[in-house]
Amino acid sequence: MNSRETGKTVGVTLQPSSLAGSVPVVVRSRQRRTVRKVGIIAAIVLMVIGVCAWVGDSLVAARTESRISRELQRYSNLPVQPDVTAGGFPFLYEAERGKLSSLTVDAQDLDVPGFGLVTVHSSATNIEASTHDILHGRIEDAPVETVSTTLSLDGLALGERLGITDLTIRRLANTAPNGGQESDSVFSGSIGGFDKPATVAVRLRIKADVISMDAY
Repeated sequence: MNSRETGKTVGVTLQPSSLAGSVPVVVRSRQRRTVRKVGIIAAIVLMVIGVCAWVGDSLVAARTESRISRELQRYSNLPVQPDVTAGGFPFLYEAERGKLSSLTVDAQDLDVPGFGLVTVHSSATNIEASTHDILHGRIEDAPVETVSTTLSLDGLALGERLGITDLTIRRLANTAPNGGQESDSVFSGSIGGFDKPATVAVRLRIKADVISMDAY
């Protein structure tokens, strides 16, 4: 502020304040915007890397599952390739360790002599094999921790073998759905010599590679 005296009058001239005081504020604001932009870009980059890694891992897993399916079809002489699902994520990490935490196989519409069409669901845990064998689907002789298999009979196909066109199969009451090597079921259907459909309890047994049905 400058003052200039002319006679009795005092003139006051106001000078604009210096911008030096606002410079730090502007700089800090720009720095915050820059840091925010860098953070957003970094988050986007990490997200893209994560998605690419997940997609890549899934593609390798899918290719391995397809190879295992082909090997199982050839090894077990199946008419079609079974559905194979390899558990564990990330898949490449497990393969590098030489182990698969789980593997499930679903083979549908298998024609079993005496039983007709059968659906087989098998699962195994902690399969151990070399990384090379896992990635190439060669695990038919690999050691595993546990293996379980479930057979599902097709009522129509089995009924044709037994001469019962309306055969129905249901689980026997008060029995577990998965009975290990023995399972109790109820068969119902029309047979010769009866005016009404007959119902009988059947115990299904698996011994080695032999499946038997005992009515009681």
